[in-house]
Amino acid sequence: MEKYIKKILIIGNHGVGKTSLATRYVDNKFSDAYLSTIGVNIMKKNLILTDHGNIAAVALMLWDIEGANKNQNVPLHYAKGCNAFIVVVDITREETQQNLQQHLEYIHRFSADIPFIIAINKSDLEGTLTLNNDAIQRKYRNCVGIVKTSAKEDANVDALFTTITKHTIWQPD
Repeated sequence: MEKYIKKILIIGNHGVGKTSLATRYVDNKFSDAYLSTIGVNIMKKNLILTDHGNIAAVALMLWDIEGANKNQNVPLHYAKGCNAFIVVVDITREETQQNLQQHLEYIHRFSADIPFIIAINKSDLEGTLTLNNDAIQRKYRNCVGIVKTSAKEDANVDALFTTITKHTIWQPD
C-alpha cells in the first residue's frame, strides 16, 4: 500500500462554511456557532482510499484559510506545497459566487495543474446559486467538479473530500 501526505487548502469568502465542512469531515461534528478563522486552522485526517484496485493510506492535511473579501487573496506562503484546493461558496449569498472568479484566478495563477473542486455549501438552506460546471471546466482544466454540500446535514461532505483527495493521487476519470 502506498502512503501519502497531501495538503489541501480550503478557501472562500468569510462565513461560507469552510471550517464547518472541515470539522464535519475530520471530527463528524457541526456547530451553528460562527467563529471566524484568523490566519489558518490546520486539521489532519488519516484515511485509506481505494480506486480501481489501487489502495493508498493518506494523511490529509486540511488548511482552513481565513475568509477572503473582494480583492483579497490567500497569502502565497499558505499555498506553498499545496496538492489541491477546495473553493467554498455559500448557496444563500450571491456575493460569494461573484468572488468565485477571483478565487479561481488565484488558483490558476498559482498553478494551472493543481486540482480544485468547488463546494456550493449550505444546500440545506434556500438559495438560488447555480454554477455552470461545463463552462468552468472548459476554462480551468484542473477543475474536478462542483459539489453541493451541507456541513449541517452532512450532505456530500465525504464525497467532496474523497473526490479531491483521489485526484491528488490517481487523477481518476
